[in-house]
Amino acid sequence: MKNFKLSVLLILIVLMAVSLFGCGNTIGDENKNSENKIGYKMSDKQIEKLFKMKRIAGGYAVEKYIGEKDNVTIPIQYKGEKINQIASEAFKDVDFLEKVDISGTVETIDVEAFYGCKNLREIIFRDGLKDIKSKAFSKTSIESITIPKTVENIGDYAFADPYLEDNSKLKSIQFNKGTKKIDSWSFKGAQIESIMIPSTVKSIGRGAFSNCKNLKSVTLHEGLEYIGNEAFSNTIIESILIPRTVENIGGNAFMNCKNLSSVVLNAGLKKIGENAFFETSIESITIPKTVENIEKNSFKNCKNLGFVEFNDGLKEIGREAFAYTVIRSISIPGTVRKIGAGAFNSCEILNSVTLNEGLQEISDGAFYKTSISSITMPSTVKRIGEFAFNGCNRLNLIELNEGLKSISKGAFYKTPISSI
Repeated sequence: MKNFKLSVLLILIVLMAVSLFGCGNTIGDENKNSENKIGYKMSDKQIEKLFKMKRIAGGYAVEKYIGEKDNVTIPIQYKGEKINQIASEAFKDVDFLEKVDISGTVETIDVEAFYGCKNLREIIFRDGLKDIKSKAFSKTSIESITIPKTVENIGDYAFADPYLEDNSKLKSIQFNKGTKKIDSWSFKGAQIESIMIPSTVKSIGRGAFSNCKNLKSVTLHEGLEYIGNEAFSNTIIESILIPRTVENIGGNAFMNCKNLSSVVLNAGLKKIGENAFFETSIESITIPKTVENIEKNSFKNCKNLGFVEFNDGLKEIGREAFAYTVIRSISIPGTVRKIGAGAFNSCEILNSVTLNEGLQEISDGAFYKTSISSITMPSTVKRIGEFAFNGCNRLNLIELNEGLKSISKGAFYKTPISSI
């Protein structure tokens, strides 16, 4: 009995020891893991050997890197206060820098903070970061980034060379929901093959993904409102679906995307900017009823474009908007007031055109060198511009109506009209 009691006592002592030391380790690990999520602590003396610090509102900023390490961790606090900013040019042209781990207390990476760090290949961002300013990582060798969900704005040229088109090493970009604005030229010339823009992004700035020569796949989500000028120009995108929340496609947005054969536009879109789809491989396009203006050259030189469907709501077809395409027939809605100069210039197999009441002006060279055989002018048409139907060598029947005030010179030059 005495031996049994002794055994029980020893077992209890062992269990208590395991529990005590085991729980102590677990708590320590949890604290360490919690700290790792936002960054790392250093003593003030350690910090002062690596960084020149600057007092700012709400804490401290890293003003200048004075260390010699190629692998740098930005600590979470200095003198008991948060380090919440990396100042402008803080690491500029530090050419031996290879890796940076930024703590989650940092909210802003300022203008040109890491500009010219030509050997910087790895950057770790953490939740808490809100703003990546202009040229923050220009002229670096970063290959992959994950943008935290807390980042709202990515500044112009943030990860791109401002001066060279194809000088980016960036191969992978992963966004998380939270980002609202991708500014001009942010990722110009990146080597990415695909990109998914989260639904929180409202605006893609000018040239944001231009000259990404390997970019084949782009996914846009409902919530996006604006696609800026040249946003995806000179890429190899094969298809694009424009969400119904997008109101404006900027000029040159998809210009020279020579592999782009499928485009879906949705109701909600109001404006298609000039040169938006210039020299793409689109085969057909339906213009939603919400689109009011198709600007000049929007679909010019789309050599495979054989079908276009317009809808009521459209007000103006811009200069050379569909020039040099292979459209065979079109019906212009009654809401269209003006067909711009050269709008269907050199659409050489265009043989059927229906114009509806409401149209007021057919501008200069609008149907130059098409294969139209007959045309009926609505009574609302007031002006037919210079050389509007010049070179239509099959046009032999024209019906004009009262209301027409001006037929400009050469309007029907070089046509075989037999009846008018």
